[in-house]
Amino acid sequence: MPFPVRARQVDGGSEFAAAFERACQERNIRLFVLPPRSPKLNGSVERVQRTHTEEFYELYRGTFQLIPLNRALQKWEATYNQLRPHQALGHLTPSQSLAAQPLPGPPPMPEITGVRHRLNEYNLLP
Repeated sequence: MPFPVRARQVDGGSEFAAAFERACQERNIRLFVLPPRSPKLNGSVERVQRTHTEEFYELYRGTFQLIPLNRALQKWEATYNQLRPHQALGHLTPSQSLAAQPLPGPPPMPEITGVRHRLNEYNLLP
């Protein structure tokens, strides 16, 4: 990572249970939990999941055993990040986009509590 992770936005699914929350606390990573059934609040993640489904999983013809699947997925992710142009990046690859501009560190985290306050910062709640 070009900067330290200071927060994670999660959808509250069961995969983000106690062990994950504990690991984040140990690393001083704040968690922002999205409300249920709110994919529009996490649009970029939803979009990349759609792309992974359409361009990898629906076309993958190998075994779904963990090691071969992970190898194939890592190879595809290298293509996705280093060879495949992205419209949202002006038809650059993510690697080209990162190389073209130095990334500043993340903005300071405001001292807030609860998701509602965080979502209000982005004018997402009435």
